[in-house]
Amino acid sequence: MVAAGGRVLTQQVHPDDWKELRDFFPRMTDFGPHFDLYREGFERAGLRIVQALMHERPVAYYLGDLVYMLVAAPWTIPDFDLDRDLDALLAVERTLGRPEGIVFTEKRYLIEAERPGTF
Repeated sequence: MVAAGGRVLTQQVHPDDWKELRDFFPRMTDFGPHFDLYREGFERAGLRIVQALMHERPVAYYLGDLVYMLVAAPWTIPDFDLDRDLDALLAVERTLGRPEGIVFTEKRYLIEAERPGTF
């Protein structure tokens, strides 16, 4: 619950984060339109949206770093298994690899909302 005059700030990973990876892993989780759901939920709770910002930038990972991220965040690619998914990983590296690493589009959003009124 946000008190009158209070604010809430959330930064989330956008559903299109690492969108390039989906071509190689069609089973990649689709989290749906939660940017819109967050905004609508805050408004239904009586909060006013102060700002809702999207940000995207290129990020690069070496193959080992990517594997670590997929193991550490198992919701990204359900049932990720290094042995079973090795061919797809190598295709990712061949296709998206550059001298700085495997390049993806990182996409985030920030929503700030406030409850009108005073403390």
